[in-house]
Amino acid sequence: DADVVYGLYMFRHNTPVLNCLRGVNAPYIDMTVSLFPEERDKGFRQGWLECSGAGFGCTLIHRKALELVDMTRSEGGHPVPDIPFANGCLKNGLKQICRFDVQCGHIKPNGEVLWPAKEGGDTMGNVKIYVYRSFNANINGTTMSFEEGQETEMPENYTNDFVRAGFIGIMKDKPAVKVVAKPKPKATKTVKSKKEAE
Repeated sequence: DADVVYGLYMFRHNTPVLNCLRGVNAPYIDMTVSLFPEERDKGFRQGWLECSGAGFGCTLIHRKALELVDMTRSEGGHPVPDIPFANGCLKNGLKQICRFDVQCGHIKPNGEVLWPAKEGGDTMGNVKIYVYRSFNANINGTTMSFEEGQETEMPENYTNDFVRAGFIGIMKDKPAVKVVAKPKPKATKTVKSKKEAE
């Protein structure tokens, strides 16, 4: 029940990420849900997510959407019209969803087939981080905001510089704590001096 319905697959350029771009109330697309593990996992659990696009790898488009949104090239003349189309849908208030239960392989030029990660899967080699100081960063071509005190995830290959600069710390799993009984105090002998013994 949507104007545009996308199958789920991995974009094959740069770092592979899910084509399901987070649903937003805005005129432009948002970031991939690969950067938001809770959203990604919700999609796998319920089988779909409302989204802001994108991709034409496996897509159903209702006639109404084709009548309202022109197929145009991306800014800069890139020939693929999927991002401008998704933005046009947002500007016209059209509903877009991504079906996580329609998983598609995306074939790279070398013949390798990329498949979406399963629920809880780590699509980007993410590690858990703690943000010490607020900052913005370009992650896979998308500007992201990180807020002081936030616990979140970041692709591991991006973390070194931010750790070195003191913006983030890598969160390690807490070690298991073994609870042991307190040792019983040893009985002590009272030694009397010679005077006390007499």
